[in-house]
Amino acid sequence: MGAHAGPVLYREGDYVGSTVNVASRVTNSAADNEFLVTKAVQEQVALEVDTVLVGARSLKGLSRETELFEVRESPVA
Repeated sequence: MGAHAGPVLYREGDYVGSTVNVASRVTNSAADNEFLVTKAVQEQVALEVDTVLVGARSLKGLSRETELFEVRESPVA
């Protein structure tokens, strides 16, 4: 699973744009049972979930590497 946050366009019943493309690439980069997010998502959820930097990865169609974080289950108190 993967996620990215940013502005999107809604056209003819579908969401389009670079944010949607990046989200798709992040999803494709995730392994089984892995939830990867971009820095844009990590910054928004950092206080509510545990994230671990997995490093920068080259994603199809993007000119530079994208820093990715894995969302991890918080330990039960």
